[in-house]
Amino acid sequence: MSERGAALVARVPGLAAAALADNTAEARGRATLARRALGLAVTSLILAGCFSLAVVIGRMPVLSDLIADPQFFKRCLVIHVDLALIVWFFAFAAGLFALLPGSRRADQCFAAGFAIALAGVGSMVVGALFRGTTPVLANYVPVIDHPLFIAGLVLFFVGLLVCFGNGRLFRDEGVLPVDDRAGSCEVGPGSFRISPDAAAGLKTVALAYMLAMTTFVVSWVATPYSPELKAYYELVFWGGGHVLQVANVAAMLAVWLMLVSSLLRRPVVSARTAWLLFGLLLAPHLIAPLLTLQGTLASMYRIGFTRLMQFGIFPVVTIFLVICVRRLKRAFRDGTLGRDALRDPRFIGFCASALLTVAGFLVGASIRGTSTMIPAHYHASIGAVTVAFMAVSYVLLEPLGLRLHPALRGSRREEAQIAPPARNHVDCVRQMGAITVVREPLPHPGPLPLGEGGRQSGLAAIERERLDGNSRAMLPLPAGEGGGEGERIISPSGLQFPPNSSTSSVPDRVAEHSTLQRSQSLLTSAATNGWLVPLQLCLFGFGQFVFALGFGWAGLYGLGRKAYGAEQHVRTLGEYIGLGVMGVGGLIAIAGGLLYLALMIRAARPLFRRTFSRIKIPILVRNHA
Repeated sequence: MSERGAALVARVPGLAAAALADNTAEARGRATLARRALGLAVTSLILAGCFSLAVVIGRMPVLSDLIADPQFFKRCLVIHVDLALIVWFFAFAAGLFALLPGSRRADQCFAAGFAIALAGVGSMVVGALFRGTTPVLANYVPVIDHPLFIAGLVLFFVGLLVCFGNGRLFRDEGVLPVDDRAGSCEVGPGSFRISPDAAAGLKTVALAYMLAMTTFVVSWVATPYSPELKAYYELVFWGGGHVLQVANVAAMLAVWLMLVSSLLRRPVVSARTAWLLFGLLLAPHLIAPLLTLQGTLASMYRIGFTRLMQFGIFPVVTIFLVICVRRLKRAFRDGTLGRDALRDPRFIGFCASALLTVAGFLVGASIRGTSTMIPAHYHASIGAVTVAFMAVSYVLLEPLGLRLHPALRGSRREEAQIAPPARNHVDCVRQMGAITVVREPLPHPGPLPLGEGGRQSGLAAIERERLDGNSRAMLPLPAGEGGGEGERIISPSGLQFPPNSSTSSVPDRVAEHSTLQRSQSLLTSAATNGWLVPLQLCLFGFGQFVFALGFGWAGLYGLGRKAYGAEQHVRTLGEYIGLGVMGVGGLIAIAGGLLYLALMIRAARPLFRRTFSRIKIPILVRNHA
């Protein structure tokens, strides 16, 4: 809603409620679209991590000799790169872009584009499974020379083009809060606002992506087909692939601003300053389509994009890095941030991303010729983007209607706040509409086996997590049914079990029951998860740094790139040391990626539970009819 519209609502009685309902529906719609895109991104990242294990084995001495077929490693490498660098980055960026305010038509356009992109990813995976397919290790966008794979790649690019090319890009208004719990009676710690400076970065991502797609099309038209597939795809993807990296960098910078502004509780820079800096990042690359006018075989094509890579990105990134570091330093000095911030995932994610970014710049400046210094540079660079995305995904979980224990934020203060004392009574949470949560003991209607430690359970946990707030509603089971802590299902308003002899007095009662064992489990969860998220970010960031360090060390001794298994020739001790360090770092990074997957699955349990409950509730009602 624009400022003029907000003023009109304030002056005209009766419009406030309608405006609130519209904002609520809009917030829920944005959260749903973002969940879909981020779900695709996380899934692709985990699949890429699984394929990267084969790639790491293919590079490690001794182990690489066990598999003599280099095509196996190359096929794994193609799928790994496409999932980790194309699908993960741009599906995640599209999810962040979906959080910006947009009209209903923009939401529908985004949903259609996402469906096209999802079909494209499926086609890519299926196309890569055909035997006899030829992997082509082109820079930026490696491919497998199969029609289904190529069609899937095109569908994915077109689908995201539709996602980025909707009305959100041109909607000029204040940034609304991102909260799937819109309409709740209180704004919890999961509420998250995209600051205007970060919104400018997300819109720059969309513009850079459109520019990259334009460059791809012009390059494809200007490149004569050649049976030499490596050279052909290299020429087609060289220019547009570089512009895609600009979009990645813009997304990383936007996430930096989101993380730091979330820590400081204020924007890092003004919207005007942000647009100026992001404009300086994008402006030099506007000539990208023009560099193909003389054809992709001309020297201007390769040299021009090489110069853009060398000098077109790092100045603006350095400015943003200095600004963010100065803001954080000032916050620590004046007491706005304390020691607890050092274990906050937002702070850890920013620091890990900044460290990998600087490492990528230093390694990139040291590249001389073709060696493993090149993959060392881009693995540090893409690691910086990835760890930033991981960090912001934890921040966005609760606003998007997912649930991860608040202790996962890594703050000891939050751990103390969310760890309630052990209790066997019913907690009063809130009253919302027709749902009333009462505070009084609610005995079980019938005899049930009791567990150890005061485990007096027998209520069916009928949870309304995220449907109307944080309250957990529970209804008593009929006598003689249930066991242990009961089963968790979602209860729509008005669902009741038939009263029996012991529950006739409370047939309409909806309450939250917390047993001693559940409280103990919560305390254990707080103590465990409190270090799991910081550990995950540290594992991935450190592993990616060591991985790039090992690759760079081997490159200093002249080890060639894109050689796997029997094709790899290791001659010197320095190359062996570098590859060994690379292997250790790769395994650590994979461990961090797998832990990220586990945490994301755990956070998505309420979403899975809702979906399962839509099937289970009708069955439950029929059984008790």
